Amino acid sequence: MAEYGDALNSRVTEKQAKAWAKGTPQEWAVESWRIAREVVYRDIPAGGDPPVITEEYIARAQPVVDEQIQKAGVRLAAVLNLAFQ
Repeated sequence: MAEYGDALNSRVTEKQAKAWAKGTPQEWAVESWRIAREVVYRDIPAGGDPPVITEEYIARAQPVVDEQIQKAGVRLAAVLNLAFQ
């Protein structure tokens, strides 16, 4: 698991980190909700049996999930840096 985190972290550019650290926690939450709704859970029906997670679904959602994890790390670091200044 640490290797996965290290790999994600190594792909974050300084430009991305600066852009992702902007905004407020509320804006970040709305952004995450929108992405989850429009991309990750887009084709999941609201009712009925749990969906089957297919390879196609994983292939489509994984890059989005990876980026959201990267953003979360950058944003957590920004909040902690601000708190401990």
